[in-house]
Amino acid sequence: MLVSDLLASSRVDFTALTRTKLDAVQVGATALERASIDLGKLEAPAEPAVFEGDATLVARAVSNLLENAKRHAGGVATLRIETRPNAVAFIVEDDGPGFEPGEEGRVFEPFYKRASHGKNGEESVGLGLALVKKIAEAHQGSVFASNRPEGGARVGVEFARLELVWRKAHLKSLEPFLAVNIHSLSPQTNHAAPGTSADPCIFR
Repeated sequence: MLVSDLLASSRVDFTALTRTKLDAVQVGATALERASIDLGKLEAPAEPAVFEGDATLVARAVSNLLENAKRHAGGVATLRIETRPNAVAFIVEDDGPGFEPGEEGRVFEPFYKRASHGKNGEESVGLGLALVKKIAEAHQGSVFASNRPEGGARVGVEFARLELVWRKAHLKSLEPFLAVNIHSLSPQTNHAAPGTSADPCIFR
């Protein structure tokens, strides 16, 4: 895992992604199967959870979340998929002891190491979650981590639904045009008398 994460971080051009439409539920199910984790741990919404992303990198990000919980955090409790207004999120909840105060903001830093609570006692090298963050940012997404009220932690990645991002960007690009045209349609309140200037600062 260490070698593959290093290679992925150093060789992948995160600005040249091959984007395709992805079904988040299928992505999650495939990741669980590859990690030899019971599919019954998948919780998904009833509505479609479709987004656009690089299939290889998205799969790697979800796989890294699962492997992190499996090896270093007591095992995977749930892989939860959530649809949000502008994004799709993959959230892995684990059976570990959770984060120490302030640790949630550091787990995505490269080479940050925390005590392992996996069944095999494997020590984290701090690259798996750092790669998840890089993949998320390349998709205009984000990562997050927190403790669960019932115990354990939740670590997740959010991928933007790019069709919504592009739509907002297009509307943003039209703002100057719309502003000019709205201004031109505004009623004129300064009416000049015949033969005089409408501008009070100009005298004839």
